[in-house]
Amino acid sequence: MKDYTLTFYILLILVPCLHGLNQDSVTLDQSVQMAMEQNSRIIAENLDRQDAWRRLRLQLRLFLPSLQLGFSKTDSVTQGAPDSRVRKLSLSMNQLLFNGGRDLAAYRSSERNLQLRDLKAQDLIDSIAHEVTLQYVDVLKNSQILEIQRRSYENLLEQIRIAALEVELGVLRETDYLEIRISAVEYSLNIRDTEELLLKSRYALASLMSLPLEQLPPLMGHLNQDYRGDYATESGDLQNLIPDMKNKAQEYNKDLMSLYLQEAHARRVLLDSRISWIPKIEGTADYSVSAMDFPLDEPSFSLGIIFTFQTPLLPGSVSLQAGKSNPLEHNASAHSEVNIAENLEGLIDPITARSSLYKTQLQREELRRSIAFQVGSLSQSIQLNLQRLEINRDKISLESEKLIIEEARMKIGELTRLDYVKSEIRLSNHQTELIENIVALYSLEKELEKICGITSNRQGGSLIWYSE
Repeated sequence: MKDYTLTFYILLILVPCLHGLNQDSVTLDQSVQMAMEQNSRIIAENLDRQDAWRRLRLQLRLFLPSLQLGFSKTDSVTQGAPDSRVRKLSLSMNQLLFNGGRDLAAYRSSERNLQLRDLKAQDLIDSIAHEVTLQYVDVLKNSQILEIQRRSYENLLEQIRIAALEVELGVLRETDYLEIRISAVEYSLNIRDTEELLLKSRYALASLMSLPLEQLPPLMGHLNQDYRGDYATESGDLQNLIPDMKNKAQEYNKDLMSLYLQEAHARRVLLDSRISWIPKIEGTADYSVSAMDFPLDEPSFSLGIIFTFQTPLLPGSVSLQAGKSNPLEHNASAHSEVNIAENLEGLIDPITARSSLYKTQLQREELRRSIAFQVGSLSQSIQLNLQRLEINRDKISLESEKLIIEEARMKIGELTRLDYVKSEIRLSNHQTELIENIVALYSLEKELEKICGITSNRQGGSLIWYSE
């Protein structure tokens, strides 16, 4: 029995480990999907929005008549007279006939708010996808830089081994040998820095995907070192893309759309403050049957209309009613009332509404200018980064050719091994700088897409290449 228990505990420990070793690699799109499925903010927002839409549908009840069914029983005892026992069954209806479009405008405003909330939820999804994308690319970047650095470090170690033999043979000065070793030590520090950056980026990605670091699956793909920007590839001239991007930002930017909605709401509030003299009109209908005992056979009914005025200083109402309580009786009545010095807020409502509308318009114009500036600034930065990338590629090409020549010169004794090692390190640094600049360009493009409200290709466009 003890053997079985021991075996069980060993399997309990080993199975998760084996599962971690056999984890399948994930693409960028799969990483984003995993982050979406585990993000508590997205889940909570989806549930809240579903509840809000259900509540909005319930508001349609405001446009339907209000019905009330009632039953009453009255016992009246008068001295010297027979007892009176009246049973009454009644049905009442109240229907809003006209309200200056206020209720419909309020419903449409609530609907637009929820539509904007849906857009904000999509913006949250896009924002998280944006963060996951950048962290995914950052992991690939640090991994490729680390691969270049380790390969260069191995070459340095080989040069140190050869240099040690040359010192023994008296071909190389000992100071040059020590200088080569110092360069190798300094380069190893760069490797440690890159390892730390890789660990941080992996932690950040695992956090976005709601996973422990040890359960973060391997990432598929590698960065395309010939990347020249998605938009530059499509348009040829990035400068011509700026006006189009500005137009998209004006139309799809979520913050700007929110201000458009606030402006529409402020205009409606201003309109309502100006038409306060237009009454709210309601129709009423009552029908009842009563009798001393069942069956109830004495019908009565009445029809009415109510005008409610929310005018400043003197709000009031007027009601008209007509009906009959028995076959021999007809009745009509009118009632009006005025509340003196009430609804004083209505005197300043138009001023407040105009101020609110003006402030919203100012915010909208300020945000439009800010977005136009950001789009222009990012577009210019993208263009400058493209130029910097081409310069980097030219430098790498020239350094590679130079390194081949220097290797030949070193073999025939025209160049010291120390100078060759320095050139090799310089080439490695240019290669890592190229990768960093490529990722910087990609980050600028993603930031531009975010401002313009563009949903980008999650697979990374032409930056990430996946092996077949």
